[in-house]
Amino acid sequence: MLFERGRYTEAESFYSRTLALHRQIYGPTHLETAKSLNNLAEVYREQHRFPLAEQLMLEAIRIAKNSNGSDELLSAKFQNNLAVLYKQQGRNSNAEVLFKSALDSETKTLGYENPQTAITMRNLGELYRVQGSYERAEWLLSEALRIDCKTLGKNHSDTIISMNNLARLYENKGQFRESVELYKEAYQLSKNHFSDNHPTVVAIKENWSHSLKMLKER
Repeated sequence: MLFERGRYTEAESFYSRTLALHRQIYGPTHLETAKSLNNLAEVYREQHRFPLAEQLMLEAIRIAKNSNGSDELLSAKFQNNLAVLYKQQGRNSNAEVLFKSALDSETKTLGYENPQTAITMRNLGELYRVQGSYERAEWLLSEALRIDCKTLGKNHSDTIISMNNLARLYENKGQFRESVELYKEAYQLSKNHFSDNHPTVVAIKENWSHSLKMLKER
């Protein structure tokens, strides 16, 4: 909950202690240790401490792939997270390879209409959006939102993020009426899940305001 609320310093302390404990109890190559590595890496990523995050994520992926309890689905989740890190760094080719690999594994293991599969779809769609590949991005982002609405409902935080991402694509394409409506819905729903100063709420509100301004200027 600390991570979800944007309390990253506290989350770092908690996950660091958990990682040390899991290494002591389970050993350095256990899947539980890999999960703790990933959790701490996600905090580092949000703090933009990219080298540390990448190091931990790569270790988590290696454990998930090579341990006696090898877990393809867990490996796919870690690959998705590493791909998000690469996207933040502008390493788009590396990110695309990992997103596609994760999506393939999740589709085979979980099925197409699954929330975790939708997360990877959304992330790959976001990558294509920032690259200007709007047609590919729109299909993925629309599908991610549809799956989230069907499997999680509109009030879920993942659905809200998918709404925001699809709205950003509409804004990029100059479809400001559609983006404003989707941002408005995402903002209203986000306030049920996060505090007013949470990064997600702030970002959606800023996006909504900008899109509304662009619509009025047309």
